[in-house]
Amino acid sequence: MTSYVSSAISLTHRDSVRTVTQALADRLRLIVGSEHFFEGERMDEYGHDATFMEAPALCAVRPADTEQVAAVVRSLASTKLS
Repeated sequence: MTSYVSSAISLTHRDSVRTVTQALADRLRLIVGSEHFFEGERMDEYGHDATFMEAPALCAVRPADTEQVAAVVRSLASTKLS
């Protein structure tokens, strides 16, 4: 019985995180525009660093100016995701 309850809580939390992260991605796309927003197949070059350790990312953004950088940082900070 306990594992069933834990699973239900875990799924609910996972769905909540997915909703928050998708809303964040949508907000970031609005801030930087589609030409500076990368997801899906366009993420191939952003899924690893110089060590080639891979970590999947939801999206990547390349802000065009300092106003967009500030807006992206404010948006990320407001989510309080860790």
